[in-house]
Amino acid sequence: VEPIILINKVKQFVELNSQRLNAQRAQVEQEKISARMQGLLNSAGEGILGIDLSGEITFANPKACNLLVIDHLDLIGRSVQEFLCHDHAQDRSIAKRAEYTNIVQLLRHEDTFSKNKELWQTMLGETFHVEYSCESITDSNGQDSGGVVTFQNVSERKAIEEKLIKLANYDPLTNLANRAYFHDSLTRALARSNRMESKLALFFLDLDHFKNINDSLGHDAGDLLLKVVGQRITECIRAGDVAARIGGDEFAIILHDIDSITAIAAVAEKIIQRVHEPVDLLGNSIRTSTSIGIAVYDDFNIAMDELIKAADIAMYVAKSEGRNSFQFFEPEMQKKAAEKKAKKLKKQKAIKDLKKKVLKQEKLDKLKKEMLEKEKVERLQQQVIEQQKIEKMQAELRENELKQQKKPALEGENEVKGGVNTGELNKYKLLIQQKIQQNVNQQLCGLDYINLEFRISLMPTGELLGQPKMTKSSKIKSCDDAVERAIIQSQPLPLPKDSGLFSKLKNLELKFHPNGVE
Repeated sequence: VEPIILINKVKQFVELNSQRLNAQRAQVEQEKISARMQGLLNSAGEGILGIDLSGEITFANPKACNLLVIDHLDLIGRSVQEFLCHDHAQDRSIAKRAEYTNIVQLLRHEDTFSKNKELWQTMLGETFHVEYSCESITDSNGQDSGGVVTFQNVSERKAIEEKLIKLANYDPLTNLANRAYFHDSLTRALARSNRMESKLALFFLDLDHFKNINDSLGHDAGDLLLKVVGQRITECIRAGDVAARIGGDEFAIILHDIDSITAIAAVAEKIIQRVHEPVDLLGNSIRTSTSIGIAVYDDFNIAMDELIKAADIAMYVAKSEGRNSFQFFEPEMQKKAAEKKAKKLKKQKAIKDLKKKVLKQEKLDKLKKEMLEKEKVERLQQQVIEQQKIEKMQAELRENELKQQKKPALEGENEVKGGVNTGELNKYKLLIQQKIQQNVNQQLCGLDYINLEFRISLMPTGELLGQPKMTKSSKIKSCDDAVERAIIQSQPLPLPKDSGLFSKLKNLELKFHPNGVE
């Protein structure tokens, strides 16, 4: 073999080997990528299905197999339509289910859907709510080759949503519509009646003397009665009509497509009879009754609030006329109801004004009583203070008198004038004057003139008895000449026993003035 030929063959072999190695490396890399992608698909929290244009499943991740309760090998090659169903599909065959499926529409290139909700079923036939999205797959030429469906089980979330909706729209005790749902239903019913030009009847009813049952048998018995009444009302109306508990023992009913007044009256009579049937309440068999007010919606211009008010007025008319009956609303009822309400408001206002007046008088009486008590306490306190001052001054007078008696009589001081020892009298006169002038500015400031008469009588025991008498006039500007009140009381002033004084001073009067003594 020539060297040139050998060299060329070696080069070809090297190139082929290089290509083989590159292909092997690419295959290994591709396998790594596939394994990584498979790992991501297997760990996905949602079910993933790959389908072709005929709807057959070409790929499924483990989560999809778990949700559909089927083995992976059994799932591949099956039609996705086997697992799809619809709430409104009566025929559960594959052909019929396909007509209701959004995925089939996607495969037919009619539309693209995202986050749709449908009812699916497992391989065992158990249904569950599914939220899914679907996207088409195109090949390198831009032609559709199938689609990818991702889905998850939302049955638990669906149940919670339905429970919240029920709590928001239905009364938990009676399972009837609540006030909010009743108003929404009445709004829709009125719009439908206007559109169809059909009559509508609105019932308002409540139980007669329900409070007595609650008070006598308890709230548990009252709740049980409301539940039974709700069931009986539902039995008396059609499936398309609406029964609601709007509060306490009050109920409302919406009757659609009413042909005549006779039909409305028949429903009302039926409800009254059913409600009046005996009820076993915790071992007590009782009968109750109901009063019904009816407003007919045949004038398509009346507002919803006016219709509700009309039914309410008719109900109270039925109660006022004996209960356990029904009344259709008439325009005269509204006028009477307005007059009755005006009288009630007037009476309430009169009662309120009277209560205010009585309360005001009670406050005034209480204040007057408190003031009198306060004045009484102040007078008592003042009397106590004055008595204390008097006792203190009397003690000082006696003490000074004793001191004066102990002093030796000065010569010429005890001169007797007209048979009377003027020295002794002057001594008592000066003593009294000193005490009068001590607190003059504090005690009687505000008096313009004071006349104090002081009678001194000599008692048979040899004691001189002083009896004051004071009169006063208008307010004064200065207290300089005032005389203290209540300083001198009728207390014995001791004098030496002297038969001569007794005979001369038996009825001697001294008059004291601001400037001296007479």
